[in-house]
Amino acid sequence: MNLYIQRLFLYGLAVIGFLLTSCSRILPCNLSSGLTVLEDKPEPEFLVGKYVPDSKTIEWFKTYKDMKHPSMNIKLNGVYEIKDIPAGILDLDAFYYEDKTKKIDVRGKWKAVTHEKATFFSVNVDFNKDQINAEDYGTSWQIFSKGEKAVIIIPVGDPDECRAVRFIKE
Repeated sequence: MNLYIQRLFLYGLAVIGFLLTSCSRILPCNLSSGLTVLEDKPEPEFLVGKYVPDSKTIEWFKTYKDMKHPSMNIKLNGVYEIKDIPAGILDLDAFYYEDKTKKIDVRGKWKAVTHEKATFFSVNVDFNKDQINAEDYGTSWQIFSKGEKAVIIIPVGDPDECRAVRFIKE
């Protein structure tokens, strides 16, 4: 009987260990904690404006010494700009190297799209080639709301590590 209890205990520990260290799809990482999902595409005016990293982002990225200065500006004409953001946030290659904290600027076109009761900020990421040699790409980031303000979440690095920049409209 004692051997049975020991095996049961070890199997239980193995299952718990697997769940705690495995993919974030099993254990959600709550990047959207405190936010409301936007199920319907908002009017452009809801999104247009200046955004800054929220307090959770500052807490998550303590390694970035100057994380309070990045900003995003979304314009009504379909253009957005992100200024003074660490390269590792948007350039996956830089995320794994020393220059991940180098500040860069990006810009591109944007539009809001909905899919399966969620709204996304669909963008072209065009890097400033004077600052970094990175490939431009297209992606989308989910849009949430906090009170009457829009919040855009940009996942960073490996999804299993549960890191993101949350830009909130000022």
